Amino acid sequence: MKRIALAIALLLPLLAAAQNGISKKQSRYRLDALKRLEQTYHSLIGLYSGDLVVVGKDNRYGVVDLEGRTVIPLQYDQVVPALNGERFLLFSDTLMGIADRSGRMVVPLEYDYRLYADGVSDPFRYGLIVMSKGGKYGVLDSAGRTVVPMVYDVVWLVDSNLMILQGYDPQITQPYETLMQLDGDTVIPTHRYISWDEDLIYVQNNKKLWGLYDRSGRVVVACQYDHIDYLHNGLATVKKDGRTGVIDSRGREVIPVAEDRFGGKRPYPQTRNLFVLEKDGRIGAVDSLGNTVIPFEYDFNPEGSASHLVLVRGDTAYFLFDTTGRLVCTYDNIDWDSECELSEPQLLFAVCRNGLWGLVDTAWREVAPCIYKGADFVDGHHWLMRLDENNSCLIDEQGQVLFKGPYRFAYPFGDGIWRVETGAYGGDIVLGGYVDAYGQTTLDCKTLRTMKRRMREFAKMSEAFQD
Repeated sequence: MKRIALAIALLLPLLAAAQNGISKKQSRYRLDALKRLEQTYHSLIGLYSGDLVVVGKDNRYGVVDLEGRTVIPLQYDQVVPALNGERFLLFSDTLMGIADRSGRMVVPLEYDYRLYADGVSDPFRYGLIVMSKGGKYGVLDSAGRTVVPMVYDVVWLVDSNLMILQGYDPQITQPYETLMQLDGDTVIPTHRYISWDEDLIYVQNNKKLWGLYDRSGRVVVACQYDHIDYLHNGLATVKKDGRTGVIDSRGREVIPVAEDRFGGKRPYPQTRNLFVLEKDGRIGAVDSLGNTVIPFEYDFNPEGSASHLVLVRGDTAYFLFDTTGRLVCTYDNIDWDSECELSEPQLLFAVCRNGLWGLVDTAWREVAPCIYKGADFVDGHHWLMRLDENNSCLIDEQGQVLFKGPYRFAYPFGDGIWRVETGAYGGDIVLGGYVDAYGQTTLDCKTLRTMKRRMREFAKMSEAFQD
């Protein structure tokens, strides 16, 4: 039995890498290529499409292949990959353009450097990108063709067919917004403000009253509320004349505003019969009739996921409840990426019990037991877990240990490869290299020994700080 367990443990990194479609030999080739590139360039930003690397030298950036051949010259202030490396956004001085993976300019370097309304996190969402030229915004497709001309003050993409346009009316001295199809047909006429979530469009009229439309432009809720929260689990809090109620995604008042069962306070709906509420500076939960389900003895509510609710007492006590308000378990701490809420579709959270860390998924099922001495976020699929004062290990959403070593930090680099580093102390420089899902690395034995020593130093510094 022990032999079988050992064989499975040895196979886990192989299986993890194989799931990425990358053989051990291919991955070794990429690691060796990255090590060579490090000798030429001051920084390697990321690996994209399997063979393209964004590189930097003397504060200029470009793209090379794994053989070191230049694809995009090192002449830009910034290079941002998109479409998994099929496109690259190029920024220089006050202008930006777009090149494809061959280095051919798809969009000339003549658009405004002030980026685009949608930001850089997902620049080709829906296969489209919002761009600015001459202070006006429009939309291009991934081939660089103009879909919406550059004539608008602001453009936000709602989906592949809808956009919100913002203008300014000098007569009423306020901005206005309109929901339109990309072909120019108006879906929702001009309102003071328009926003959206996955299913519905939120609008505010000139009287500052809120309503809801669906994406076809049909009125779901006429503009009548002073405030409408975004939907959570199909429910949203509404407020009118100082009273609060709850509506569903069809606009029906499942808890009428007129009855004001929450005493004018703003409830956070977890289910149709469980609502988080603040009372006298404390957090608890009530049912649809206003009866207390979870006592008002907590300090903070970081919302929770669709399946569970998290309440916090003090700084070191996190309480997990199910959708009926039943206490499931407690933790000393819960950690997640600072850019994500617990309700976002992040795959893994780190949890701490009795001073030791583990991992749970978004349904709060245990992925890795609470046996680790620390946890550091890598991405939604991986966490770097501290084994002891010398080593950490990278764990994926299946609970598999992909590799371990004297690493203080890990960053996803691309295609099953991670950048690993130790910190710098005093006059030391940061030491680092690359590791793949097979555990292969670019680090030599001497560097690994130095990194292990630094890990011990960091552990002692942390203990001294805690004391």
